[in-house]
Amino acid sequence: MSNIPSVSIWCPPTYQTHLDSICNVLEGRLNLETHVHEGQDCSAIETALTAAPDRHVVIFYESLADALNRELGHLGRDATGENQPRIVVALEEWIAGNAALSALFYRHRQRVTLLPALGLLQAPGSVRDLLAARFCEGGVPEWDSMPVTEALLPPSVDPQFALMASAILQTAPDAQDARDQIEAISTPLEGVDPQLLNTPRTLERLLSEARSGSAPGFGVRARERHEDIAAQGGEDSALDLRRLQARHAQDLAALRRQSDALQIRLLDAVAQQTQLSDLAEQKQAEAAALRDLYQRDAKERDALGPQVEQLTPQLDTERAAFDDLTRRYDETRSGLERQIAGQMADIAALARDVQDRDRAVTDAQNLYDGLVRSSSWRITRPIRVIVRGLRRIVRR
Repeated sequence: MSNIPSVSIWCPPTYQTHLDSICNVLEGRLNLETHVHEGQDCSAIETALTAAPDRHVVIFYESLADALNRELGHLGRDATGENQPRIVVALEEWIAGNAALSALFYRHRQRVTLLPALGLLQAPGSVRDLLAARFCEGGVPEWDSMPVTEALLPPSVDPQFALMASAILQTAPDAQDARDQIEAISTPLEGVDPQLLNTPRTLERLLSEARSGSAPGFGVRARERHEDIAAQGGEDSALDLRRLQARHAQDLAALRRQSDALQIRLLDAVAQQTQLSDLAEQKQAEAAALRDLYQRDAKERDALGPQVEQLTPQLDTERAAFDDLTRRYDETRSGLERQIAGQMADIAALARDVQDRDRAVTDAQNLYDGLVRSSSWRITRPIRVIVRGLRRIVRR
C-alpha cells in the first residue's frame, strides 16, 4: 500500500505511452494513486504542491532533442535553414526550463523527484521499481520484467533533432551547464545513461537513420504522394508516378546534402567528444560526490530533527533564566552604584572633618610654640623646675 496520499507525475507527451504502462502496473498491483500530467510546467507544478501539502511530485524532464522536436517537429526536414532563430528560441526556453526545474527542486526537495524521460525508454523496469520503493510500503515486489525497446528515441522524435542537440551540447557552454545541472540533482536510474545520445556509436546510428530516410519526418510527404497516386490509378498514373519519383529523388538529394553537412558536424562533435571525455568523467564524479554529500546532509538533517525538537524547550527555559539573571544583575548593580555613591559622600565628609582637625591641631601647635617662645614662659621656668622637684619629693 502507498504510504502517501497521492503522487502527481509530469511527463513529456512523447513518452506518455511508456509511462502509462508503468502507472498501470503500479496502480493495479500496489494501489498507488497516481495523477499523470503532460509537460513540465513549473508554475502548474508549484500550484499543485501548494494546493496539496501531502502530495509528492515526480517529474520526467525532457532532453534537448525532445525540446527541439516539440518546437520544430512539425517542420520535418525543413527545421533548419530559415528556422535558425526558432532553434535558438527553443534552446533558450529549454535552458530556462531546466533552471526553473532546479529552483523548484531546491524549494521542495523533500517532495519532488526528478528523473530523465529517456529512462522510460531505456529502463522502464528501473523506473517502476524506483517508484514502488519510494512510495509503497513493504519493499519492491517480485514481478515480470518490462520490455525494453532498442529505439534511441520515441517514434515521434526525429533523429535530426538528436544530431542537432548533440552538436549544440558540444559547442554551447550554457546548454552544457543546463544539462549538467539537471542531471546532478536527478535521481540515478539503474540501466539509464543520460549521455547515450552523445556517444559516437549512437550518433553514427542516428546519422545512418537520417540518411536512409527510415526515421519519421524524412521522405514522409513523398511517400504520401506516392500512395495517393497509386490508389487513384488511370492512364496518367505512370507519368505522375515518374514525376513523383523525380521529386522524391530531388528530396533525397537535398536530404543527402543535409546529411553530409550533419556528418561533418558529427565528425567535429566526435573529435570534441574525445577531447572532453576526461572532463565529462570528472564532472560525473563531481556530480556523484555532490549527490552523496546531499544524501548525507539530508540523513544528518533528518537525524538531528528530533534532537532539535527536544532541545528547543530547554533552550527556551535557559533563555528565560538568562533574562531573569540579567534583570537581577542590573538591579544589583544599580543598588551597588547607589551604595558606592553614598559611601563616596561619607568619605568626602570625613575628609572635610580630617582637614578641620588638621587645622585645629596646627593652630594648637602654633599656639604652643608661641607660648614656649614667650618671655613669660622663660621667666617662669625656675618656678616650674622647683614645682616638679617638690612633686617628686611628695610622691616619695
